[in-house]
Amino acid sequence: YTPLSDRLALGLGVNVAFATEQRTGNSVFQIPQDGFATVDAYASIGTTDGQWELKVVATNLGDEQIITNSGNRPFLPPDGDDSVVTLNRGRQVALEFGYRF
Repeated sequence: YTPLSDRLALGLGVNVAFATEQRTGNSVFQIPQDGFATVDAYASIGTTDGQWELKVVATNLGDEQIITNSGNRPFLPPDGDDSVVTLNRGRQVALEFGYRF
């Protein structure tokens, strides 16, 4: 945090995560996932004593679509070519307010 005055402070933060190419799924059925990078960030302003804080938080700023899980479609033979894929959430932005009593 960086003090802006005797009472106010500014906070900034960034998190970058990298992953190389990988495969999702089980040993019978796998889907390749290209390498990717995700960026999360926040900016906040609040009192220097921590009594209150207003924060904007953004996750997955690049709106990367990442396969988090995959597998065969249920109730079908395991050697079929139908699949179910779960993707991560896209870009999200939230506003948080905290107050300590």
